[in-house]
Amino acid sequence: MPKPSKQPPVKGVTPRLIVGEAIIYTAFVAGYYFLFLHFLGGWLKRLFEHKILYAIVALALICAQGVLLELITAWSVKIFGQKKK
Repeated sequence: MPKPSKQPPVKGVTPRLIVGEAIIYTAFVAGYYFLFLHFLGGWLKRLFEHKILYAIVALALICAQGVLLELITAWSVKIFGQKKK
């Protein structure tokens, strides 16, 4: 049986950071679902008739969501990752 590696813990990762990010991500997913899909649902459904345009819009929405998620991650690490002196 291989021995588990004894890697040092990752600096800056605290339970507070993980819980804070989980709360932010939960709010983001809920907000994304209720806002974007609720308000854009009908438009996207009608747009589905034009497959190429629908694909482009869907990819743009996915990319925008990824950028926003990256910004939220950077912000949450900055806020929750600060050590108190």
